[in-house]
Amino acid sequence: MHSVPRILGRLIGSGVVALLCLSAPAQAARADLLALLDAAGAGTGSQYVNCSAAASAPKSVLESAVQYLPGAQDMLAWRVLQTSRGPCLRLDWPLQIDLSPQQAQGLQRLGLPPAELAEYLRASAYPSADVRAVRERERDPLWQTRPPIRLAADRPSLPWCPVTLPSRELLPTALPDPVAPLALRVRPHRCNPGSRPTAGSGVLLSPDLAMTAAHVVLTSEGVVCDRYRLVPGGRRYSDPPAAPFGTAMVSRAFLSERGGWHREAEAPPDLNERFDERTAHDFAFLVLDQSADLPSDLAWPRLRFGAPRSAPGLRVLRAGYGVIGPAGRIAPGAAVNLFGQSACTRGAEPFQRFALWMSAGASGGPIWRWPAAGQPLELLSLAVRMETFKDEQHETLGPSFDQTDYRRLLELLAQTARERATQRATVERELQQPTASPIRNEAPAERRETARSKIYKRQGWRVKDCLRCGEG
Repeated sequence: MHSVPRILGRLIGSGVVALLCLSAPAQAARADLLALLDAAGAGTGSQYVNCSAAASAPKSVLESAVQYLPGAQDMLAWRVLQTSRGPCLRLDWPLQIDLSPQQAQGLQRLGLPPAELAEYLRASAYPSADVRAVRERERDPLWQTRPPIRLAADRPSLPWCPVTLPSRELLPTALPDPVAPLALRVRPHRCNPGSRPTAGSGVLLSPDLAMTAAHVVLTSEGVVCDRYRLVPGGRRYSDPPAAPFGTAMVSRAFLSERGGWHREAEAPPDLNERFDERTAHDFAFLVLDQSADLPSDLAWPRLRFGAPRSAPGLRVLRAGYGVIGPAGRIAPGAAVNLFGQSACTRGAEPFQRFALWMSAGASGGPIWRWPAAGQPLELLSLAVRMETFKDEQHETLGPSFDQTDYRRLLELLAQTARERATQRATVERELQQPTASPIRNEAPAERRETARSKIYKRQGWRVKDCLRCGEG
């Protein structure tokens, strides 16, 4: 998003990006982006067709998605549309255009994480026998990274439907380097006196955009703080620096505007009376004041809107900064990262359910779908609430994202682009305006005689006392 201002003049109405004009720099940026997609999709087959070449107009939206592509240095947003000939891909940001099958395939290929990412992690929900073997040789605190343990191929890490293992049998795992900086600590920095802000977790979508839980942003008094401090990839189990990638400030937080989560609310929506609606829309976007300074080889997650609900048993990974770990003790400010699985829904729930353990402070942290070969790193949801059954079964609930949320994000991207373009134009005008040269005082420095200089003069010494004069 830090390069979004390159393409200006877009407004959003009724959920559709309207391209009003293209300046010369914007045309160049458009050509560069399309050339990048063409090059990435060259020499491969494609499951997509051209939207404009279809026999009939697209009938429906299969899903929408956003993802930051480092090669384009921009956040891309697109819709997958169903036509009579097959799916096609329509780019909505940073420009609106129907992509060719080759370009659509190139976009998908550019969004894949590095192949070695899956090699960083092993299962962290071990059977009790494996846990006992680890803890028998445990001398370091729980937050120290342990040697990886491979499970037998015929032993699933979690039982089916699935359910979580007892917390005493859960061991945190270290996040791999390609995703560790994406997990955020979110702390209020400047709030109204007397308010009771909450600290939580979050996740980066791009160097300029993050997400967290709405209840982390909206206080119990219905107040959104003026500023928040983000710590990307804060202290992990074996990392001594509390902020290895520095900190970032946020002055603009945008609630989901659904389920009672809006700035005009006197308080957050009631947890019991509006449980389903509150949980399904408990998220907020955070626009960073300045781009975060991050490594260049990160695996940026894809966020899908209106995607089919993940099947039970799908492997997921949660990261967050809970106040306690599964065993009741963690390093101060350390991340707790656990493997889990998508859980079975109970009826027509509008939110998502995961077989995961969480604690206070982990709210807003990412729940990633861990990528298999040929799949993107996907942000499935955020951890916002935990349910406990019989003190052994823990399930974490997270919001789901649909086409309304996608349009809301497009509006945010356009608004941010216009604001930054205006700021940049103001700075350029100020730099172009001639500035008056500073007036130099050419008068000699004021001199004065002091009692000491008079004495020195009578004694024949050559002394010069002065105000505002140099040596000599």
